[in-house]
Amino acid sequence: MLLHVVRILVLSDLFPPIAYGGYERECAAATDYLRSRHDVLVLTSTHRRRDAPADPNVIRALPDTSGGGRVRVLVRSPAAAAHAARTARSVLDRFQPDLVFVWEVGMAPQASVVAAASAGIPIAYRFCTQSAARHFAEDPFLRALRPVTRSTGPLLAWRAGVRLTNRLPELRLRPERHRAAIAWVSEALRRKVGVPDDIEPALERVIWPATHRSDRFAKVKRELATVPTMAFVGRITIDKGIDVPISALRVMRDECAISARLLVAGPEDRRERRRLEAIARDVGVAEQIEWLGMLDFEGLAVLLARAHALVIPSRWYEPFPLVACEAAFGRVPVVASNIGGIPEALTPDDHALFFPPEDVKGCAAALTRVILEPGESAARAERAFRHAQAHFGVERYQAAIDHFLQDAVRTLSASRSGPT
Repeated sequence: MLLHVVRILVLSDLFPPIAYGGYERECAAATDYLRSRHDVLVLTSTHRRRDAPADPNVIRALPDTSGGGRVRVLVRSPAAAAHAARTARSVLDRFQPDLVFVWEVGMAPQASVVAAASAGIPIAYRFCTQSAARHFAEDPFLRALRPVTRSTGPLLAWRAGVRLTNRLPELRLRPERHRAAIAWVSEALRRKVGVPDDIEPALERVIWPATHRSDRFAKVKRELATVPTMAFVGRITIDKGIDVPISALRVMRDECAISARLLVAGPEDRRERRRLEAIARDVGVAEQIEWLGMLDFEGLAVLLARAHALVIPSRWYEPFPLVACEAAFGRVPVVASNIGGIPEALTPDDHALFFPPEDVKGCAAALTRVILEPGESAARAERAFRHAQAHFGVERYQAAIDHFLQDAVRTLSASRSGPT
């Protein structure tokens, strides 16, 4: 149990019900758990805040810097940084947290984090994605404040303007290296990204995520569809590799005489959806695909209960997909690309079938095995279920977060009061 932390400020660019992926859901679940024991306040961005119900424990006030293109983000960055710094300092002064727990903040200025670090408040990071560990280096305003070896022309003028702007009282940001604790979502992400240059790690741990819906998924009764049915659950983007199983449908049909369906569920980007629909038409499988959009738990439970397999075809370095844990609890056979933290979550062959990223024939072969070998597929899913019970349970995760934050406060407070 946390013994010393009584006030925790959670920083995250998105917070449910405004969410697009797994890290937001994990952040909300962790916050709910901590809030049951401590005084917890969330500071997040204004992104779609009109769609969120009023909550006195959630402040949606950080500038939303998503969208609009790189030039617009760059031009708006001084005003956005000033707004974020002013907001963060106001919340810090009023709330007086013992710890700032930073999640993904890519859609909001990093000035909020710098303000907390400059105030000497212990900071702990939860790194769930590659971008989360790179935001300090990529924030346009803070990047202009750092020393560089060479800068000419418009870039030199821009940097001079940013430095002049930073003299304003509401800014005066010092993006210096600071000590902090880091909880990585997977060993794969830690190897891939490494500790950001801005952070001197006082403590590092790998804490696998957990789904707060594990018990509910475990109770879902499997009732397979009469037609071979594959499910995809996640953001509808090319990065998630949905074009791979789309093309695999044709291979399965033409080479294996298996006419399968692909049911796609998740938040959609219209432009990406149109690209994927065009791919489906080009390979002649458009009628075999159903686009379901966002599903609530009941809809997702029905989808997974009827699916012969869940496919996770990511082409980007997936750190640790929460949907893999949920499928394991639901005893759904998993077919996935062998990339990032996916094989760290589910062991190849023992818990899931894998194929090389972007390998259409490899994906088709793995999906075909699931259909033609129902006994082996069920046994593999049962092993994944037992693995999930042992490693992805909510209580295990909550205890790990508790211990991490307790140790972070103890370690960082000691470094502030004693010699470093």
